Amino acid sequence: MGEELYELPKGWAYSELRDVAEIIMGQSPPGDSYNQDGIGVPLINGPVEFGPRPFSKTIRSKFTTQPTRMCKKDDLILCVRGSTTGRINIAGFDASIGRGVAAIRSLLYQEYLNIFIHAIREQIYNRGTGSTFPNVSNEAVSSIIVPLPPLPEQHRIVAKIEELFTQLDTGVELLKKVKAKLKRYRQAVLKAAVEGNLTKEWREANQGELEPASVLLERILKQRREKWEAEQLAKMKAQGKTPKDDSWKLKYQEPVAPDTSELRELPDEWVWTTLELVANAVDPQPSHRTPPTVDGGVPYIGMGDIKDGKIDFENSRKVSIEVLKEHQGTSKE
Repeated sequence: MGEELYELPKGWAYSELRDVAEIIMGQSPPGDSYNQDGIGVPLINGPVEFGPRPFSKTIRSKFTTQPTRMCKKDDLILCVRGSTTGRINIAGFDASIGRGVAAIRSLLYQEYLNIFIHAIREQIYNRGTGSTFPNVSNEAVSSIIVPLPPLPEQHRIVAKIEELFTQLDTGVELLKKVKAKLKRYRQAVLKAAVEGNLTKEWREANQGELEPASVLLERILKQRREKWEAEQLAKMKAQGKTPKDDSWKLKYQEPVAPDTSELRELPDEWVWTTLELVANAVDPQPSHRTPPTVDGGVPYIGMGDIKDGKIDFENSRKVSIEVLKEHQGTSKE
């Protein structure tokens, strides 16, 4: 059905699937024959009865007392309807098959045929008719062109693929373990950093040359107050007001120092503080409404824009520069 054929190795031949396999198209039993109590024979309707991977065995979830078309254990089960068209599993038992699947039973070597059908899933999907709900007919399945090696070579191909898949599975498991170790290592590094252990030798080598954190905190608090005072003066000037004295400065609220009585001891020249003392929390929605999107604006970051620990600036919504200025000028102090 329009698939391009390539030149085969010497000794190989092309064949239609119907010539090398028995194809049983499913037919759904009467709906009132279904049960989940194990009465009758297992029923395979589609992916609900599939195991987690393509070559996994099917599972028992439904049964029927009036089976129609049957598959045998180890048949290839192929989805032939809907968005899952082309998906496969291996029959783990004799079962009745519904119209959403077909059973393919090789007349030569089942494992080779399983691998080939899995490799052409997209081709099978494209053979379906119907734009919204693909449906692959018996003829569409039967006429699939199969490249057929000599039987000994089929066995060799399957053995090599199983060897490579085993190596891949081993590699995947190793990567999972490495990823878990990296996550623990990253957490350990961050913990060591905030506890002072990461820079212990550096501090000892530069002892007496470093500015104590207490001095740094005093400077931050001084700058914080100066910024607040400048903002208040700007507001009064905009309103045409001139302060008569410094009493307006009494309105400034000094940040509250944390209670450190139950906190662990820090390295020399470190101090405990709170986020409030060293940072401004910007109100993300000072107007309490989501700003309109504009072309060529600045990124407006929401929860959905944070993925895998990174901010997706490119696909975030864009807002005007005026919105940015409004947000920058609004903080919770």
